[in-house]
Amino acid sequence: MMIEDQPAFKHRLDMILMGLGYPTELMISTQNLAEAEAWLQQHLPNMIFIDLELNSPAKLRFIKQLKQIHADSYVIAILTEQHTTLLFDAIQSGTQGYVFHHHTEAEMINNIKSILRGGAPLHHNLAQYILSRQTQYSENKSELEDLSVD
Repeated sequence: MMIEDQPAFKHRLDMILMGLGYPTELMISTQNLAEAEAWLQQHLPNMIFIDLELNSPAKLRFIKQLKQIHADSYVIAILTEQHTTLLFDAIQSGTQGYVFHHHTEAEMINNIKSILRGGAPLHHNLAQYILSRQTQYSENKSELEDLSVD
């Protein structure tokens, strides 16, 4: 299943999935979250691509709800590289991985295969963001401990 509003990217991803052996009759796409929610009431997709560029808060809530209903489904975020905070939020919401709009076909295939094997690609911007959040958390924790000692 694909929730994507860019026809050119959707076509590219369709071609990649067909190349990986997914039959076209099993590929369903929509631009509308409500339609996706209704479709998920009747079907159990094993892989869901969701474009987070527009209406991100609603889509992040959708991912959380989806993971409660279909915990074993692979949810893959689609976004641009410069949205590191959004990517981090998507992972916290339950996505197993991501592809960027600008990825080459080979990069997308590698990311999808890695996700399906249980791995997770880690872009250097995301790694830096996670490390900075961890450092910030550690500093805040130390400050709180210092205050409680006083």
